[in-house]
Amino acid sequence: GGLEGEGEEEDGEDDGVGGELYHHFDACNITRFLAAHGGRQGFAVLGFEVGEGECDKIFERYKAKFPEQLVSKSGVMTYKDTRLIEGKRRVRIDMGRMRVLDVFAYPGGDGEGGDHGTVLRFVERTGTFEGRPGFANPGGVLPGLCDVNPIFDGTSIPAYSDHWVSNVLDREGFLQTLQQTLGFAPKVDFNAGVIAAGDAIIESTVIGNMAAKVMSR
Repeated sequence: GGLEGEGEEEDGEDDGVGGELYHHFDACNITRFLAAHGGRQGFAVLGFEVGEGECDKIFERYKAKFPEQLVSKSGVMTYKDTRLIEGKRRVRIDMGRMRVLDVFAYPGGDGEGGDHGTVLRFVERTGTFEGRPGFANPGGVLPGLCDVNPIFDGTSIPAYSDHWVSNVLDREGFLQTLQQTLGFAPKVDFNAGVIAAGDAIIESTVIGNMAAKVMSR
């Protein structure tokens, strides 16, 4: 048994992954991000867990409408947890799958390619990779990672991130990309007015999906 990784390579092109089994661990991802941000730190990846079959749908939408924002021509990476059963005949059983799709969050400033900074990562987990209550998974949220029980001191307060604030060059274009690829819809439009640092006007839109779960607190 073991873990297998595979992608659908097109036209024999190299996506720069090299010999790394886990695409998300390859050093080229860090090199690309730092080059796009002038060596400055930042949030390189925003992850979303999606339902079974959704990665393929999202990939097809980006391929049709925004192919320049696909990180890799390999498309969706599939990692399998397999078991080899020895008997009268050898049988390989697929116990679970984790599928990962990376796309660039923003279009490029020149309009010809994706901004090679922040990446949106979509993850499907089924079988032995499937999530557990409390978002836990013994095998980790990505192949090659293992969950570690958190330990907090007496002053820690539970918290979670419920939204992402992003400054973009083309707000309307970015919103349109999220609408056409993920089905997101604008929730609130507001104008933050004049900020203390000067006369800049901040126009902002809250956009998101139709959540199946509602938090009570």
